[in-house]
Amino acid sequence: MNLIGIADDEIVENGTLSYACNLPEVGKECGRLIAMLGNEYEQYRQRTGCCIHSSYALPQLIHFYSKCENSEKLIQLPQLWTTISSFLISKWTGASDVADIPISFSEASWTGMFNFRKCCWDYNVILPDKCRDCLPQIQKGNESFFISDNSKYGERWPELRNAELHLGVGDGACANIGSKATNTNRIAVTIGTSAACRAILKLGREGADEDSLSFEIPPGLWCYRIDLNHVLLGGAITDGGSVIEWARELMNLTDDDAFEKCLNEVYAMICADSNDLDRQKLIMIPFLSGERSTGWRDGATGMVYGLSRKTTQADFLRCAMEGVMLRISAVLRLLISEMEKWSHDEIVILVSGKALECNATWRKMLANFSRGLCVVVDAEGVQESTSRGAALLASSVGWPNEEAIFVKHKEITPLNESSFSLLDKQESLITSISKHW
Repeated sequence: MNLIGIADDEIVENGTLSYACNLPEVGKECGRLIAMLGNEYEQYRQRTGCCIHSSYALPQLIHFYSKCENSEKLIQLPQLWTTISSFLISKWTGASDVADIPISFSEASWTGMFNFRKCCWDYNVILPDKCRDCLPQIQKGNESFFISDNSKYGERWPELRNAELHLGVGDGACANIGSKATNTNRIAVTIGTSAACRAILKLGREGADEDSLSFEIPPGLWCYRIDLNHVLLGGAITDGGSVIEWARELMNLTDDDAFEKCLNEVYAMICADSNDLDRQKLIMIPFLSGERSTGWRDGATGMVYGLSRKTTQADFLRCAMEGVMLRISAVLRLLISEMEKWSHDEIVILVSGKALECNATWRKMLANFSRGLCVVVDAEGVQESTSRGAALLASSVGWPNEEAIFVKHKEITPLNESSFSLLDKQESLITSISKHW
């Protein structure tokens, strides 16, 4: 999510909003909004597909205007809120007004203020009037724009004259499309700095008894609109691969060979006791930067439970990796339950992101915690799935329907009840300490 405030064709002071926001003041605003909505909070969530959380624009905007109103310093208010991509398109194409460039369904959906069922701003949200009047227009179809020959940037970049420009699309949607997770029986699991599990649902299903938009979003997940015919259902974890980098630095495993040796020890450990996952006593809550899915608790912090003098570097690295995988498993549990209503085909997990594509230990753990599903790395889509998805969306091919999966790696672990036990332990630990957040 990103929004920038524009006044007189320039970005206003402190007028940049991002999903990475973790300001305590915005977290408090979230609590106030949830309390104010009361029983209407669930209606808001079902309309917008989003929870009220500091990673979304709604509480950030309310905090921004409140801060401006109470400031002793005169602050210029935005005349328009737009996205970085639409702002850049307006500059590159020489548009007379930034407001002439709409934002996409995908970007609007990520703000937490967009009614994804009706494809319009959700004017039931509690926003100051001065902000409501500054929201950007939303795309009507598949708009595209061009860098003209006589524009400033047409002269600067002659190779891009008459190049077709498209509105921004969320990286999650692009990653699903790029990794071939476009069918309703395919889940894309991505681990980069953060982590996510997502599935694309096609609206207007054949044989549906009712309007496919009437489905309920399970608690803990979000649902974003991609285009007129597709939505993206899933959950995101703020800290994915970043947890491992943090653990690596903490244990001073900066030497690549030392880290690889430790990683191999972890792989040997999980292979040795793959049938008895309950033996793992060390449990991590990997909320180093707060929690998004599934609890959406602002101010959440991480912890490690079960440390002793016998704890080794491999034990600690394993619990860090498993901590992330257990949160992914929690999202998968919710996502699979919903997807079984949309497809009768076998559900498959397609992996993307460098951490999963290149790391056998991650994939083995994912298989252990994936509730018996097949985990696949596709040989064709293994590199830069997000960029590949963006290219496919921008091409004249239109919405891709890629049936074939060319398997490079495959992991299948039989359904193991002890993996559920470990997730239940982590969930209990999160519940027991959440009152302190």
